Amino acid sequence: MALKAIGQGSGSDTGTNTSGFSALLAGSRNYNVYFYGLGIYTYFWSSTEYNNSYYAFYLSLDTIGSNIDLDYDGKVFGFSVRCVKD
Repeated sequence: MALKAIGQGSGSDTGTNTSGFSALLAGSRNYNVYFYGLGIYTYFWSSTEYNNSYYAFYLSLDTIGSNIDLDYDGKVFGFSVRCVKD
């Protein structure tokens, strides 16, 4: 998977980092401050809000598969961020 860091993921879906993005499967934090998913998936917040200031879009990657999903959720969750120079 081009976005995952080398060695992240499993089988044919192991990261190649050909994009240079180097995403680590860092997991996330839920609203109860419980951390989970380390090495299994990661979410990256977008700066784009959805519907109101409570929600924002995020991008997700996981260990199995090469899907990149875009969805939205409440900002109470602890997702990774990546600063990108424009």
